[in-house]
Amino acid sequence: SDYPEAAKALPKVEYTRPNVESLAALRPDLIIGSGRQKDMVAAMQNAGLPFVLLDEPGSVAGVLERIRLLGRVTGHSEAAEQLARQLEARIRALSEKLADVTQGPRVFHEISSTAGLYTATARSFVGDLYTLLKARNIADAAAGPYPQLSQEVIIQADPEVIVLADGREGVTVEQVRARPGWSGISAVTRQRVYLLSDVQANLVSRPGPRVVDGLELLAKLLYPDRF
Repeated sequence: SDYPEAAKALPKVEYTRPNVESLAALRPDLIIGSGRQKDMVAAMQNAGLPFVLLDEPGSVAGVLERIRLLGRVTGHSEAAEQLARQLEARIRALSEKLADVTQGPRVFHEISSTAGLYTATARSFVGDLYTLLKARNIADAAAGPYPQLSQEVIIQADPEVIVLADGREGVTVEQVRARPGWSGISAVTRQRVYLLSDVQANLVSRPGPRVVDGLELLAKLLYPDRF
């Protein structure tokens, strides 16, 4: 966790399998776990620690419901409801600007290319961003929320926009353009390959209040004439 800035100064524990004794020493009122900590439920319960497991939401609407849930379990229901409604209002305003769009651009969202070309489908909150923007996600026919696509599938799908969220892996627009067979992809020929900064990539990959910032960012990339 590196946002907000003050989070960087807080004590840190191991993420996937945190040490129960280290957690207990912090005397937490509440421990919020994600899908990566599913195997830790029994250990947390046996230690008498206040643990709630929250799997990653599969949609932007799910992110907003998660905000409301966290508000309830932390005693901040009113503030959480206010925030969720503000975010919903921003989503509605964006949707109104796209009301007359019948068919958005074909999009490939690259999450990682180190061990293969991983992306996101509409069954993830990341892919749901593109659904809300009426984009045609070339990965939606694949199985699961975060599938791996082959070079051939991507080339054949001919995305009109490519969004790179893996810049921290060293990926550059120039490298993508130079991939074998990619020079003829519409996004490459029309210079619509966009590399997100680390901060921007976080906006579209973390299921928190800034996800609407990410939605607005993608709207500007997909529809530069409207935003």
